[in-house]
Amino acid sequence: MLKSFFKSETIRNISLLIGSNAIGQAIAMLAYILLTHIYSNSDFGVFAIFLSITGLLSILGTANYEEAIMITPNRREYYNLIGFTIKLLTGICFVLFLILLFFRNPILTWTKMESIIKYWYLIPLTIFFTGLFTILTFMANKAKKFKQIASSNISLNTLSSVFKIAFKYISTGASGLITGNLAGQIAACFSFYPLRKHLALALKGKWENQKRTGIKYKAFPLYNMSRNFINSFSGNLPFLLLAGYFSEASLGLLTLALTLAMRPASLLSNSLY
Repeated sequence: MLKSFFKSETIRNISLLIGSNAIGQAIAMLAYILLTHIYSNSDFGVFAIFLSITGLLSILGTANYEEAIMITPNRREYYNLIGFTIKLLTGICFVLFLILLFFRNPILTWTKMESIIKYWYLIPLTIFFTGLFTILTFMANKAKKFKQIASSNISLNTLSSVFKIAFKYISTGASGLITGNLAGQIAACFSFYPLRKHLALALKGKWENQKRTGIKYKAFPLYNMSRNFINSFSGNLPFLLLAGYFSEASLGLLTLALTLAMRPASLLSNSLY
């Protein structure tokens, strides 16, 4: 009985995802040994503020519609929902770009986040590719392409680390961390290249049909999005609150401490969620 348990497809897939996530986490942790030598504590503080903002807004970008991909009963709804979610993400990022283009200084100054003003144009880009990576992950999950998800997890951590190190020598301050993280997200999206035909079919769909499908699954933005936003907000609350009262170097030290403490704890949750 125990032998058949370990031979089951579910256990093999779970082991594959946990193993790939463990490898990715290990690579990221090893990279931090070098990153802490080439970047200052202040750089990590600015990076933490940037990730807090983009992490929160990424949830709003897709409205958690990507989770509904898993329960679509047929190919028509599957493609309509993917097309709707990507177009929604694109529209929200474009509106955010326009808002930041004209009002970035008063908004970020009022929220005491002046340190990321010069990186404002990277905020909508990071949100878009973070959302796209999440959508692609759920598409692969729906298709039971767990090896692809595993390789994308390793690619994301590896390439992000490599780009962060490389960009330090062609940029100044925290821009190497921010652009390296973005470059890693973009490269990781290309690891889902085999899904390109599904994306093409989804984007070719008629907006009216996609909108009707989006309305059908409105429970996800109404309930799941609010829950996930509150969870993410509570996790990022220290950085959002402390940004106006402590130095960027202090925030950087807090970031490093939490990163080292939470990496092992997030190993299982990030693999299965």
